[in-house]
Amino acid sequence: MKAHDAVTSSARLAAFSLLSLIRPVVVGLLEFLAAISLFGFLACALFGQWFVFTVLLVTGVVATALCWSYDALLSRLVPFNYGLLSDG
Repeated sequence: MKAHDAVTSSARLAAFSLLSLIRPVVVGLLEFLAAISLFGFLACALFGQWFVFTVLLVTGVVATALCWSYDALLSRLVPFNYGLLSDG
């Protein structure tokens, strides 16, 4: 069981490190997509383009949900005894 725990802890630390390293790029792109979708959503609401309106609404909501999910995944992968977010 100790070998399993060591491998799991190592994989968890590697995944956390990699995902933390690329987090600014991923979250930045998702927030940019959500912001563009918001502006397009408002423009389509003003001009009455209802199909594009719904597509931009769904795109913005999905981008925001993916951003939150990415942060939730990172919070689940935090190694033990690592700062304020640790489990132990």
